[in-house]
Amino acid sequence: IVRSGDRCPRLLSSLFAKLQHQAESHFPDTKDIRYTAVSGFVFLRLFAPAILNPKLFKLQGKRPAHQTSRTLTLVSKVIQSLGNLDTHQAGKEQYMAAISKLVLDQPHVNGVKQFLEDVCETEDKDDLDFNCLTREGKLVEYRPSGILGRDKRRKLYRLTESELTCLRYDDLTVIPTECIRGVERVDEGAFGAPHIFQIIHSTGTLYLRANNSVDHFEWLSSVKRACRSCTDKLSRYHPGAMIHNKWTCCGSKHPSHEGEGCQATTPDDLPDIDIYRELERIYQLLYNGLSKLESHAALLSKSERDIDKKSLESLQKLIPIIHDLTAAHESYKSSDTSISPGSRHMPLAPSLYT
Repeated sequence: IVRSGDRCPRLLSSLFAKLQHQAESHFPDTKDIRYTAVSGFVFLRLFAPAILNPKLFKLQGKRPAHQTSRTLTLVSKVIQSLGNLDTHQAGKEQYMAAISKLVLDQPHVNGVKQFLEDVCETEDKDDLDFNCLTREGKLVEYRPSGILGRDKRRKLYRLTESELTCLRYDDLTVIPTECIRGVERVDEGAFGAPHIFQIIHSTGTLYLRANNSVDHFEWLSSVKRACRSCTDKLSRYHPGAMIHNKWTCCGSKHPSHEGEGCQATTPDDLPDIDIYRELERIYQLLYNGLSKLESHAALLSKSERDIDKKSLESLQKLIPIIHDLTAAHESYKSSDTSISPGSRHMPLAPSLYT
């Protein structure tokens, strides 16, 4: 930690320097305020949480075991004590005395002070890289040339404003976003699985499956925004895949060439709509207002006006549909306990279904 101060981006260093100056101006009599004002952000809000939860900060693929988690908690206590420039024992536990004596001494505290000075130094530092990470996650890549639904691999994908990268073991693939000619949904029947989208680039097509409908929608939106700089967009595409020398969408046996396809591409200016979530919201509104609809139908049944009779006919068609959807929801949830929030079958939080 203490050797990494010069790697802090200039923008953050500038903010920390201003914070340091303001703290000294407002609390001139407080000892070490120029250090503790900054360490509260760096140690308490960055280093300590990253040590406590390495999975959240993408330092580890899974949650640590219980014993490891306990060790990380103790390490975090020591780090926080160092950040507070405290040379006393970290924690009240007696078994912390040995490590506190080893680490919480004046030389280490002086090292932390120098680190905080380096963090607040803005000279000889590079500007913040604005080509920031837009989206990251594991996706399943499907290959149409293989056996239907079997030739697939899970890989880590990272999207920035300039490129899409894929990493599996030591194999790194880089696709510049300016070479992405289109990103579209894929019919479920193509690979026999939902949440698949395709990224059509200058050298081929990637078929990727997201974890759920929310993840699917966000990947589509993110890639569309990133590839807007491409000047060679496609006008048509195939929503299926070429499997066994035939397109699953239109049945054509001819490979797709320049400008060919059985369906027009989605316009860039078309608003992004998550179909599954919007349908669920519509159902939620109807379900929450079911009692009012039934009461209104009872009132309309007593009216003789033609307009009220037409409204009653519409309600008499709608209300049974709401009941059928509710019964289908309850039946599915009771039969499958593996449904998770954010999936296609439960796009919203569980509390929104009650």
